[in-house]
Formats: sequence, structure tokens, C-alpha cells
Amino acid sequence: MYSIITGTIILSIIHALIPNHWLPLVAIARTERWSKSELFLISSVTATAHVMGTVILGTILGIIGSTLAHKYEDYIHIIAPVLMIAFGLVYFSIHRSYHADPVDDNVKVYRKSRKKVILFFVLMMFLSPCPEVQSLF
Repeated sequence: MYSIITGTIILSIIHALIPNHWLPLVAIARTERWSKSELFLISSVTATAHVMGTVILGTILGIIGSTLAHKYEDYIHIIAPVLMIAFGLVYFSIHRSYHADPVDDNVKVYRKSRKKVILFFVLMMFLSPCPEVQSLF
């Protein structure tokens, strides 16, 4: 039990240092001239959404995995690696196909709405579970 808690804490600290988790918030905060307290509050909300999205996905996958493990004991040693490879390929293809759209009028509209920017970050982090924590699941 202590090793799981220690591993979780270490992974959380290292994970928080990944620039794509905090750099967009810092860039927007500077551009929009948010105060440090506003940035801290918004970062806390987005971090909570990120953790909840990851935990929910992990719970769902854990339940499915447990059910499948009991149901298909003879085949699970083949099914599990195939599913892990499939999930990896899906994440890889999503990351690979991502491209930034050129700046247009839509950016100006979103820039004017602070609530939309915050909602975007919260949804983005909720819908972006971290594959780095798969070993803990």
C-alpha cells in the first residue's frame, strides 16, 4: 500500500512538470493579464478536471478489465496486450493528426469571452486522460 501511495505522489510531481499541462494556461494568463490568484484558481479547477477525467477512465477500464479477466481467463493474456497496443495506436494517431488551425476571426471571439476560455481548458483537461498513469491503474 505504501509503495502505491509513494508511486502516486512521485508520479504526480513529475507529471505536473510536463509543460503541455501548465504552459498553455500561463500563456493565456499573460495574454489576458490574469492575476496570480486568478491563474491559481483556474489552474486548480483544470487540474481537478484532469484528475477526475483520468480517474473516471481508469475506473471504467478497471471494471471492464476485471469483468473480462473473469469471463475470458484463458484468453486474457492475449487480449490485454492487444488492447494496450490498440489504445496506444489510438492515442498516437490522435496526437499525430493534431494540427493547429490558422488564426482567424474565431480566435478573436473566444478571446473576448473569459468564460469560454476557462471552459475550454477545463473540458480539454477533463477529456485528456493521462496515459502516464496507466501503470498505476
